[in-house]
Amino acid sequence: MVVLSAGILTKGGKTLVARQFVEMSRSRVEGLLSAFPKLIGNGSEQHTVIETEAIRYVYQPLEKLYLVLVTNKQSNILEDIETLKLLTKIVPEFCMPISEETVKENNFELIFAFDEAVSEGNRESISLHQIKTNIEMDSHEERLSDMVRVSKEKDAKDEMKRRAEAIAKAKAKNGQSGGFGGRLGSMAEGFAGGFGSSSSSGMGGMSSQDEVYDASVPRIETFASSSGPSSSFGKSAGGSGMTFKKKESTSNDFLAAMKAEGDIMDTPSPVSSGPSAISAAAAQELTKESIHVGLEEKLRVRMDRNGGLDLELSGEAVLSISDSHAAACKVGLSLGDNPHFSFKTHPKIDKKVFADQSALCTTGGRPFPVNSSLPVLKWRMNSKDESASPFTVTCWPSDDGATVEYELHRTDLTLSQVEIVIPVPSQPQVQSGDGNHVYNGQALVWSLDMVDESNANGSIEFTIDGHADEASFFPIKASFTAPQTMCAIQVMNLISLLRLAVAKWRLCRTGYAGCSERIWGKPAIFYF
Repeated sequence: MVVLSAGILTKGGKTLVARQFVEMSRSRVEGLLSAFPKLIGNGSEQHTVIETEAIRYVYQPLEKLYLVLVTNKQSNILEDIETLKLLTKIVPEFCMPISEETVKENNFELIFAFDEAVSEGNRESISLHQIKTNIEMDSHEERLSDMVRVSKEKDAKDEMKRRAEAIAKAKAKNGQSGGFGGRLGSMAEGFAGGFGSSSSSGMGGMSSQDEVYDASVPRIETFASSSGPSSSFGKSAGGSGMTFKKKESTSNDFLAAMKAEGDIMDTPSPVSSGPSAISAAAAQELTKESIHVGLEEKLRVRMDRNGGLDLELSGEAVLSISDSHAAACKVGLSLGDNPHFSFKTHPKIDKKVFADQSALCTTGGRPFPVNSSLPVLKWRMNSKDESASPFTVTCWPSDDGATVEYELHRTDLTLSQVEIVIPVPSQPQVQSGDGNHVYNGQALVWSLDMVDESNANGSIEFTIDGHADEASFFPIKASFTAPQTMCAIQVMNLISLLRLAVAKWRLCRTGYAGCSERIWGKPAIFYF
């Protein structure tokens, strides 16, 4: 006995599912099954067997469908009928009611069941109950394993819940003295600073795509609590600083060797604060309050030789609360003239209140999360207008040197820790210049402690030995800090929604910083 194929067909001859038990090509299977409806029309309805010259069809009507076995003519017809009866019992177990739709939905289950009943064309000695058990793949050991796994997962969730409750209780007890970290970035990203009032603190520096130096600003930890009477802004924190770290030791050794040989004179270098000193000073000067508002802003500018400008500014307001009693609050803002800025609030912030009142509160007045920093508002500006840059540097290269000038366009800004790094092919001889300068073996570092309205313009002129290509003075990089943000945004007040009174709070503001990417050409204007 050899069963070639078992299939379920519609009375119109459409094959719904077919399983082959010997190696057969698809075209042969389709040809055999498609010929079956034509043979039924020529045969007698009293028989369920049809023979052709090469094969035999054994079939059973199932309502509007046919269950068909295709066998060779040498097979035992009685065994073929027994196999057909077994398959006829299988179909209703998986397809009830028996229809074209149910067969299509359960075609894989039917194929698996047919494989249990027939193997390599021969009928297996198996019952319908055994087939159902095999298809279900029920295992007592697996059930026990699942029960153990579910029990362990439940125990782990309960333990997690208990620990979370214990942590929450501990935070509630220590709420009066709890702390949180200020959201301050590194100078490689853009800027950072410490601050106390709306006019305090500073900014960071810049980095470029082809970096020669890595400028970094230490992160400043700030602390706040509700202890102590306070109804006004606290004192300003110390200004931030910058350090150039890459290849530092190599440059120092090189300078020491040059000085020993008498090739260069001692030149004062810009002062930069260490990370630990800045962090400690900022932590001591910040007044502890229960609500902490931080303003961050980052500015990146790229310009090529022809003067094309690509300015991208982004900022955010970060809210940190250490006292759960002050979590339900509303932050009142003052948004000045910001025609080119786009603002976006956090998804949990009530957008209607922000649009109507320029205030930040959660939808429905729910409390803000405690002991976490939440960015509640973001703003952004993109511009290709050269007038949008607050500070420019112009480089005038020549065959044996260059003259570099800076100009502060936004005189309402006060820049500090300004450093302009100018690549040079050899050691320069500075003819004249403002501020301090030092040659580190690769570039001339021009630094100024402060740039404001009183010294909005400045320049440095230097020469080098031999002929120099104009491209050797580029790209120029610079970094600076400032206490203001370019976006006209102020935190005016902070109202407790539960007490309906002004809450104790503290504002931290970081200004902006720029980034030069590439500057080519003559004259080249360097934008920050």
